[in-house]
Order: sequence, then C-alpha cells, then structure tokens
Amino acid sequence: MSAREVAVLLLWLSCYGSALWRYSTNSPNYRIFSTRSTIKLEYEGTLFTEWSVPETCFVLNKSSPTTELRCSSPGVHAIKPIVTGPDEEERYLFVESSHTCFLWYYRVRTWRIVVPMTKDDALKEIRGNQVTFQDCFIADFLILLTFPLLTIPEIPGYLPISSPRGSQLMASWDACVVASAVLVTDMETFHTTDSFKSWTRIRVPPDILSDDERRSVAHVILSRDGIVFLINGVLYIKSFRGFIRLGGIVNLPDGGITGISSRKWCWVNYLLKAKGRRSTFAVWTENEIYLGSILLKFARLVTTTELKNILSLSVTATLTIDRVEYTGHPLEIAVFLNYCTVCNVTKKIFLVIYNEDTKQWVSQDFTLDAPIDSVTMPHFTFSALPGLLLWNKHSIYYCYHNFTFTGILQTPAGHGNLSMLSNDSIIHEVFIDYYGDILVKMENNVIFYSKINTRDAVKLHLWTNYTTRAFIFLSTSGQTYFLYALDDGTIQIQDYPLHLEAQSIAFTTKDKCPYMAFHNNVAHVFYFLDKGEALTVWTQIVYPENTGLYVIVESYGPKILQESHEISFEAAFGYCTKTLTLTFYQNVDYERISDYFETQCSK
Repeated sequence: MSAREVAVLLLWLSCYGSALWRYSTNSPNYRIFSTRSTIKLEYEGTLFTEWSVPETCFVLNKSSPTTELRCSSPGVHAIKPIVTGPDEEERYLFVESSHTCFLWYYRVRTWRIVVPMTKDDALKEIRGNQVTFQDCFIADFLILLTFPLLTIPEIPGYLPISSPRGSQLMASWDACVVASAVLVTDMETFHTTDSFKSWTRIRVPPDILSDDERRSVAHVILSRDGIVFLINGVLYIKSFRGFIRLGGIVNLPDGGITGISSRKWCWVNYLLKAKGRRSTFAVWTENEIYLGSILLKFARLVTTTELKNILSLSVTATLTIDRVEYTGHPLEIAVFLNYCTVCNVTKKIFLVIYNEDTKQWVSQDFTLDAPIDSVTMPHFTFSALPGLLLWNKHSIYYCYHNFTFTGILQTPAGHGNLSMLSNDSIIHEVFIDYYGDILVKMENNVIFYSKINTRDAVKLHLWTNYTTRAFIFLSTSGQTYFLYALDDGTIQIQDYPLHLEAQSIAFTTKDKCPYMAFHNNVAHVFYFLDKGEALTVWTQIVYPENTGLYVIVESYGPKILQESHEISFEAAFGYCTKTLTLTFYQNVDYERISDYFETQCSK
C-alpha cells in the first residue's frame, strides 16, 4: 500500500470514527414520543448529504445535518443519514399514537408548597384530571421533594481535587436520592443535588494534600456525612465542616486501604429485628474489613485470619480481600476473597455473604479462576434472589438465581469478549437500573445492552463520539442520562432514550416476546404484616397456544411465612391465560414464646 493510500485510509477512518447521529424531543426524558412530537435530528460529522425518511414522515430541511422531523402515522419508521462514505446506522424509531402531548412543570420561586412527608416518601407524582386541553392530555410528572439538600460551597483560594491525568470518570450517588451525586474527573470534582442541572466544584485547602495527592483520587463515595475520597491508601472526607483525614480518630487504619463501596439500592423501609443500625458503606484493606454508618461511626467487621477459621481454609494458604460489595438484599454484604497456595500465575475468587442482622457468614457456591494480577468488579442486581455481574476489562460474567444460572454474556455474533466488537476498547462502566436494564459502556462510549436473568447482550447504536469522556446516570424519574466532561473543565448532561434505542436494535434482530401480556397487583416493594394477617397477590400471563409458559415464585431468606398457590387456566381464540394467586400467611402461636425475634431468626 502506497503512502498516499495509507493517508487516504487514515483520513477516512478518522472521519468515519467520529461520525454519528442522534435525535431528541422537547419532552424531558423522551416522555412524549408520538405523532404529535417534533423530533430533532442531529448528524455529527463531515460526510453528510441528506436524510432518508419514509413517506409518512416530513423533514423540515432534508439537506441540513440539523433539522426537524414529524411522522403523521404511528409505527416503526426507518431513519438514517445518507453520507458520502460508508453507510451510516439506520434507526427504527417507534412513534406512538397518543393524546398525551403536554407536561406539568413547576417553578420553585413562584410556588409555596407545604407537603407532609417522611424520609421514605420523597418522590411525588403530579397527576391531572382526565380532561383534555386542545384535544390533548397532560402527562403525569414525577417530582423529588426531599428534606433540604445543599451542595458543598466553593471556597476562594481552595484547590481542585481530581483523579490522575487521563483516567476515566468515576462517580457515586445517594442510593435513595439519585439526584444527589458526585463526579470525579482528571481536572475537577463536581457535586450536585439535582442530577447535575446545577453543580458546584469541590475544592480542598492548599495545606493538607500535596499537588500529587490532590490528583490521585482512586475512589469516591457520597455519604450523608460528606464526600469520601480514597487517596494513596488513605481516606479523606470533605463536608460543610471542612476537609479532614480519616484514620485512627474514627477507628479506621491510617493507611493501606485498598477499597471503599456503598449501597447501590434503596431500602429505606427495612427494619432490623435486632438493635442497631445498618451500615452505609464498607472500607477494606487486604486483610481487614470495616463497616461505617452515619456520623462517621466505624467498626472492624472481620480479618482474613478470622475468615480462614470461619471458612475452614488452610492456615498456610494466602487469603486476601478482593472486593466488598452490598448486595440487592437490605441486610447482606458480599465479600470476594482471593485464595491461592502457590501465588504465581492464578488465583481463585471465593464469595461469602455476611448478614448484618443475624451476624452470620454463609459461603456461596461461587468460585472463579482468574490470573493472579487480574482486577474484577462486581455489581449486584435489584432482585429477590441474589443476582450478580462480575467483569474484567473485556467480558461480563453473570450469576443469577442465587448463583445457579452462570456464564459469560454473549453477543449475537458469539463473542464474549466485548472489546472485539468495540475497537479493542475496555469496559468502563456497568449500569443497572431498577427495571433490570443493563448497560455496559466501553471507554470509547460503545454501549452493549442486556437484561438481568438473560445470557445475551446486543450492541446499541453509537450515541456519543469515541473521544468524549462520559458517564451514565439514573435520573429521579427512573430514566437514564449521559454526563459529559468537557475539555474546558465543565460538565454537560444529555437525556438518553434507552428504551427507544433498545427497541430499534430489537426490531432488526426480529426477536419476538413469547407472551402477549403480563400483569400483577404487586403495588409495593414492602408489605408489613401483623401476626395473624395474610397477604394475597396475583399475577397473570397471556401467551399464544402451544408456547407453554408459566410463572415461577421463589423465596429467599428465613422461611417465616407459609405459602398457598392457586392456578387458574383459560384458553380461547388461540391464546392462553394463566393466573397464579399466591397467599402468604402465618398460623404459628407465639403467645408462649419468650423471645419472638430469636425464633424468627432461627426459622
């Protein structure tokens, strides 16, 4: 290949690598995406010619890379830009027919609202009467009303605190108020209480850390006491009261800390049977684990020497703490342990789970062989039975249904190595929401999509160019959005239409859902039952004949309640309807038992 041909190839690759297109609407979080919506199209690149749209859609300016689109008929519409180079991605946009075309909004400085509330009742929904206005309904609107949340103010003369130069973005958020979050870049640290619609920079005094230490943030956690940074094996906290080093003064090691983690899922209503308070985050060294609660109260939980005895492991083997992670259960903490006898090439990763209420350790049926120097990251799912994703730089290992359904996520092309489908980029972030959606974001912003309890992953359309530093967050309304760290030291957010993007890819795969409808009357995450009370719930599934679907009910934890099942079945017009009615009850007489809680824990 001649030098001229190489230059032309490199030019084409650079242009093609930065080209992409996306869409948006005036409706926040894409709440309204219908025949009444004006859809904005945007092409990012230099090879644009015109837009290709179906006849039922109208483009305001077909030859402009930025224009508006309206589709008069509902359905799936194929949209793509025509370019002078290789074909761009074609999206299949699902446009609805809906009479909802207005949204509620509010302004804090024009209203004075007095609403009785508790800490577990912060998310409100504004609903209007079903009355049309200009032949349109108004969509329901979620609003976050918490106790006052304040960002830590910037102080003149203080200096930036950041991750090492060239590192990827890292973040932490309040599990129960996801609008409150902290982001660390290689230039600054940002704090928000409204999903980064506004933010402040976190700065530290000039006389506590050296310049190198200020640029060495390895991990960050947002807690109710402040923002906790891990820097060179030492913990520091920034709060309204100042910036201090955490160590012996709060019963923590003065150095050698290798990791910190916090809760990913919100469980505000869960009550401990015994006295005490659930921990909010974990701290660990290679050989010790500490648990912390509000007001910076820490206590050592266990050492590896004690774990060897608990797990009946050889005293001569090497056992170190790899990671500590909170599970989807409100009382459980997972500890991943590195175990080896001749620690030269490989190691085994074991998993044990600690219950903060019963104080019991349970070894799980989980063992993973890994290179001695490998780094793995865990994330538990929001599910009744324990579910886990574990990943290295290139692959995602799944472990569902209480560690009985395991494997490596595979793409339709048969690849378990996601780097092979993303220009050799490595995994940066694994995002899981309350609906079971899984997004695997590579460092170059290629995204793979999966659902919990499935073994497949698909590559989504490119939404952000390869070079922009980005992070995926969950908004208060349960939708996803991108946060971008810009080269000028500022940040920017952008709504991401996850479900529209997933639908577009699913349309090309021709996959069909095996059932027509799935309904249930489970209205709450928590149900409190007094002794003698019963809880009855039902679920119903509708599916084509000869499909053979059914509903599985599984329980996890102490067998305190008894269950009764009743199934009804109906077939008509080629479809089957199967309804399961489930009743939880208790008929044990506790009147003569001296310690009720001890009896409950032993069951």
